[in-house]
Amino acid sequence: MGNRATVVDVAERSVAATIEGLSEPHGAAISPDGNTVYISNNNLKGAYNGRYKWQDGALPGVIAVIDSETREITKMLEVGPNPTGLGTR
Repeated sequence: MGNRATVVDVAERSVAATIEGLSEPHGAAISPDGNTVYISNNNLKGAYNGRYKWQDGALPGVIAVIDSETREITKMLEVGPNPTGLGTR
């Protein structure tokens, strides 16, 4: 609900960082090489101001592309409304 993701240091059992700038994050996936994290964002309340509206006026859902080393959002990919899950292959 806070429009952010938490990076957890599992070995230390502590919060290592938070990533701000998300819009109702829902699902997450990590690239096979571990360099990129993808987070789906529902964006139902419009925290992300997309470039386009869908046919019925719905706001776009968004996939945040995050560099796992810098922990920065490198891209926001607009997708259909309310994306709810991710996977990598």
